[in-house]
Amino acid sequence: MKKVKNDSQPFISYIIPIFVLPILASFVGLCFYGILSSFDGFNFGSMYGYRRTK
Repeated sequence: MKKVKNDSQPFISYIIPIFVLPILASFVGLCFYGILSSFDGFNFGSMYGYRRTK
């Protein structure tokens, strides 16, 4: 029997996302953290029932 060769998708297309996606996800998380931390007037603890003390 002849070996079946699968050339439909190269193997590197499976390896690159394993390294790229965690870096991209951490960058997006840092962007969200920067945006949310820039809101000084909003009390995020009010969502959970905490009161702001001054």
